[in-house]
Amino acid sequence: ADRGYFPVATGAVDVLLAREHLDEAGTFAHQAPTAIGPVIGAEAILYLNVKDWSSKFLGVTSAVAVEAEAILIDTRSGVHLWEGRARAVDVPHGGGGHSPLAFLLNTAANAALHSALAPYRPLAQQVTSSLAASLPPGPRHSIYKEDD
Repeated sequence: ADRGYFPVATGAVDVLLAREHLDEAGTFAHQAPTAIGPVIGAEAILYLNVKDWSSKFLGVTSAVAVEAEAILIDTRSGVHLWEGRARAVDVPHGGGGHSPLAFLLNTAANAALHSALAPYRPLAQQVTSSLAASLPPGPRHSIYKEDD
């Protein structure tokens, strides 16, 4: 909404998609946007595809990553209006101990803990915020308003 788009309420979309039997996992993605637009009353659909949601060990440390791709498609013509991609990664800081062995053990323990308690939600919020900020201004954006 801040970027000049009028979002359709998700609860209403869920009901409309269920009515058309498009609420099963994966069925929505296999339908043409030109077929879905009239069903939900949307001029465009923003698809969000998660490309990476992982935790990887890198030696004695770990990295947690979230990456997503967004595609905005016009539901009348099927034309791709915009595409964006964003990634966020969290790598813990090692440390502690004066000896190399203490440092290594502490770093490995931190990596295991970091992987087990992976901070996916904050990373996902960073990714979606980045994608939203990079959306082009929509038809209801203030830059299109005439001065009074």
